[in-house]
Amino acid sequence: MEALSPEERSLLLEAIGSRRKKEDLETSLGRVLRRKEASFDLYVSIMGKVREEARRRKVTKDQAAEALTAEG
Repeated sequence: MEALSPEERSLLLEAIGSRRKKEDLETSLGRVLRRKEASFDLYVSIMGKVREEARRRKVTKDQAAEALTAEG
């Protein structure tokens, strides 16, 4: 599995930390990336890695995102 780059890890951590009530990870990450004026390709890259990790570990996307950011 491809690890997150430092930039991707930072953005994912921000998305996790700034989630609103009842907001899913994808929405939170999209909001963070729009605010930073980052590309959609970056969103696809991050979420692809999160989904791959979730499938590999058989966990939720939230749990996979936590695991990916903890590994760094």
